[in-house]
Amino acid sequence: MMQNILPRKQIRFREMRKISDLVGHSVNVDFEIQPLMTVGEFEKIFYEKTSLGVQVFRKSAGIWLQTSSTDSWTLEKQNGKGERSDSHVEIDPIDITDFDVE
Repeated sequence: MMQNILPRKQIRFREMRKISDLVGHSVNVDFEIQPLMTVGEFEKIFYEKTSLGVQVFRKSAGIWLQTSSTDSWTLEKQNGKGERSDSHVEIDPIDITDFDVE
């Protein structure tokens, strides 16, 4: 027998929202976000505590990327990758005629 599965409602917010406004009742949520927590762990704990599914995004070179393929990375690693991709480092061009070929 085939189960009737309803699609998840996907909403993106550009401004700050209270969790209680999203779930329709007051929510007493208390958990600590640790740098060595993986993205997957954070998303799972958030769902368990609030019943809201969340997706972590990382800003990379000015573009927000969904991190679903890197859910095993720690939050610290995601932040580091994002910071490195947004840093503007000037690199001198290499003169390819300046190599010794034997």
